[in-house]
Amino acid sequence: MKEQYSDVIPENIISLFSELVEQRDRIIHSFQITGPEPNPDQEQLLATKVRGSGEQFIITRKYLLNFIQKNQTLSDLLYDFRNI
Repeated sequence: MKEQYSDVIPENIISLFSELVEQRDRIIHSFQITGPEPNPDQEQLLATKVRGSGEQFIITRKYLLNFIQKNQTLSDLLYDFRNI
């Protein structure tokens, strides 16, 4: 995306958009697990794997709230960019 639009769209918008696409992919391609320890109530959690490294991590509430906040930031940047 950077190569295609860097002459039209500011770098900070391109960078944040790319970051959000990666986070969205991790959320969309997540899977349910029971664990890891300690998980005394054996609750179902969402986990995902990082492409390439195979690193697995839990998608937490904090991760989701961060994703929402970044979407709002991107929305604000796009409104400013379009002079709305």
